[in-house]
Amino acid sequence: MSIGVKLSKEQLAGIESKLLGGMISGSTLRVYKYHVQQFSVGTVDIGEQDIWITFDPRATDDVLGMDILRNAFFLQDADKEELYFSRSLDELKNMKCM
Repeated sequence: MSIGVKLSKEQLAGIESKLLGGMISGSTLRVYKYHVQQFSVGTVDIGEQDIWITFDPRATDDVLGMDILRNAFFLQDADKEELYFSRSLDELKNMKCM
């Protein structure tokens, strides 16, 4: 994921954050609520969105939370290990994946 600006933990002082327990080997992880004007998953533009980010080096950027997934329709193909995204159910039904 690319936010497009170099953020630091210090720049987000005072914004909403929370500790998530058990995320990495049973330890906690602090995440910060960050508002973006436009968010895309692949070619699907989800639009304006609040996202949760962390600066913890133990975390990966390959995770989409339910805060993102609840704003899109998606289909998981476990055999191909692929996830298909769409802005509408009709659009998802018309994709080549179904």
